[in-house]
Amino acid sequence: MRFTTTLLLALFTTVLSAAPITITYSSTASGTLAGNPFTDAAFTITALADTANRQTLAPGVFFYVNDSAQIAISGVGTFGFTSPTSSFLNSNVNLAGFSRSNGSNLGSDLVSTADSGLQTYDLLTSFGPTSFSSGAIQQWAASPAVTTSGGTLLLNDASGFVTYQAVVNSAGVPEPGTSVLMLGGLGALGFLRLRRR
Repeated sequence: MRFTTTLLLALFTTVLSAAPITITYSSTASGTLAGNPFTDAAFTITALADTANRQTLAPGVFFYVNDSAQIAISGVGTFGFTSPTSSFLNSNVNLAGFSRSNGSNLGSDLVSTADSGLQTYDLLTSFGPTSFSSGAIQQWAASPAVTTSGGTLLLNDASGFVTYQAVVNSAGVPEPGTSVLMLGGLGALGFLRLRRR
């Protein structure tokens, strides 16, 4: 009985370990969307991931392949990225950002920001919002093109303030596989109790 109780507690803890994380990057940029130009427009990129899926590239270098991401551009609209993207943190050089992804790893940086406040961050907890003056918008013209639901997006290279924020939903959301595992464990416990009688 003690073993099954311990097993159920372990399963329950596993269910609560995954938590959604929302990472936002805000700044101002000029560029084109589907060939239509915009100038000095405020934008916010919102990326969604899950803390259970954080990957380690090297000590102090962490990233997510985003589950989804969208960009809201003032005066233009809000569009979902159809190209795969990642959110990353390199605490060794105090750098966080948004990049292309090949679906399983990082690609070239698109928006990044650097500040010593990122040195102890782990990409598993909430952070900010914090505006960093050493932000960069870069490499949007590189291949492959960055595509969105509104067409190909090209931001002009620039440097300046980038506001960075990560928000973790601390309540956690069970993943389907762990929920099934927990229900199986509860069923096994019920079966053992019936069998003892």
